[in-house]
Amino acid sequence: MDDEKEKQRKASKAARDKLYFFAYYWSNPGKERLRKVKAYQADPTKAKARSSKQWKDNPAKATAYRKAHGGLVKMAVSCSKRRARKFYAIPAWANQNDILDVYLEAKYQQLHVDHIVPLHSKIVCGLHVWDNLQLLTRSQNVSKGNHHWPDMP
Repeated sequence: MDDEKEKQRKASKAARDKLYFFAYYWSNPGKERLRKVKAYQADPTKAKARSSKQWKDNPAKATAYRKAHGGLVKMAVSCSKRRARKFYAIPAWANQNDILDVYLEAKYQQLHVDHIVPLHSKIVCGLHVWDNLQLLTRSQNVSKGNHHWPDMP
């Protein structure tokens, strides 16, 4: 009985620590980035090994993913563009704590955070603000894509 309580306590602490890290990361992106840069500068080989570990653990999955998504360079460019669009879509008046709360709630409920008006599409570009976020299941979010939003012309 004590072993079960101890396991539950450890699982609860691990979940709490994970949420704390997630909240800290989103509320202090500059500090977290600086920490990663310092870790890389201190020992580049260790940092590279840590970042590529997931690909080495499952090479077949990694190869299939790269083929499906056009290779590493195309993936890196795509991720970089998305980060830049999201960064520039945050106005000065946006409340970062409200946005963080939405992401924490999504993490807790295991849902996806969706932009009601897409950040980037052929017709319109939305903002990364609390009013433009909604929680959806994975299947709903994937089927919506960036093609549909309320009052769509």
